[in-house]
Amino acid sequence: MPYWIPSPDPEFTDQLGTWFHLPKRDSPSSSVIAAGAMLDSLEPSTLLFLNQLMSLTITNRVLHTQVVYRKTWTSPDRVDLHTNMGDVQPWHVHGASVDVPAPFASIKGASTRVQMAFPLSFDGSSLPNQPVFAYLPVQSYGFKCILQANFDLPSSREAILDNEWNQFLLRQFPRLFVDQLVQLLPEFPHLIRMIPVDIAPPFHLMGHAVVRLLQDLPLIQAASGAYVAPQ
Repeated sequence: MPYWIPSPDPEFTDQLGTWFHLPKRDSPSSSVIAAGAMLDSLEPSTLLFLNQLMSLTITNRVLHTQVVYRKTWTSPDRVDLHTNMGDVQPWHVHGASVDVPAPFASIKGASTRVQMAFPLSFDGSSLPNQPVFAYLPVQSYGFKCILQANFDLPSSREAILDNEWNQFLLRQFPRLFVDQLVQLLPEFPHLIRMIPVDIAPPFHLMGHAVVRLLQDLPLIQAASGAYVAPQ
């Protein structure tokens, strides 16, 4: 259970920001080391949908490591994620507000927002699967881009529940995905790899809906350089 430290060390009081101090035991156990490794494994994309959080520093005094991530918006839809190793990851982030159906409005509010993030850098290697987010990463379902929404989760935060609210949210993504993909492809042709394949439940129906919408749209680059529909 977290609690406020009454007299924090000067290193925590002389700098702006919010600090979380996770004390270790005198002799590090395997669970403590595993927890530290888990924190070190956090990706820069953790910052994408935390609107008030612009940077994150994790200092691990068990493994003697430190990671620093910083977020810089370069336009309303473009963000650069910086690391202390000098890496910069550019992302395209776009969302839409949707009206909440009456049966959910008393709990979820009058509207909610769904968002997608596409990785804009590409080094020629295979693109990794990205986790689905509920503000923070949950788990991967097979997408190469990131889906973000106010999903219902179990207390463990280990999965997206298959319930009516989450199904409503999933129905908002196919058109958003298709519109953004068609817009981005001429500048970022590697994003053709974002087309969902082998998507796990409960997201598989969304993947099928995306493929149906794409069938008649100009996605394939012909020898002339123009984009034509697959059919």
